[in-house]
Amino acid sequence: MKLFFNLVSIAMISFCLASCSAFRSSTATALPVETSMKSYNYAELTVSPTKIKYDYRVRKTVRKHLKKSEIRATAISEALNNSGADLIVAPEFTEIRKGLFKKLKVITVVGYPATYTKFQTISCEKNKK
Repeated sequence: MKLFFNLVSIAMISFCLASCSAFRSSTATALPVETSMKSYNYAELTVSPTKIKYDYRVRKTVRKHLKKSEIRATAISEALNNSGADLIVAPEFTEIRKGLFKKLKVITVVGYPATYTKFQTISCEKNKK
């Protein structure tokens, strides 16, 4: 009798555990959403006749984690912050490397600073022509 009771109780417990699983299903439909926005503007670019020069000292952490092109972009960004210009026209780069493994120490950026002026919004009628 005890063996029968144990078998029945094991069967009941396994049946209860097996029947507790649940299956959920849901369907989601993504609707297309227009996310682009167009704005037509006109601006004049004023380029300075004198060149600027900026020396960017490359830190060890920057040298380890960034590629050469990213370090140059950082040098241009620092030069723009220092000069107050919007962009540098015809940038030229000079690199100074030192040490046994010729590590990059300084990047010099030379170029003409330029700023955008006289912003105007162009109407849609002018754009269609």
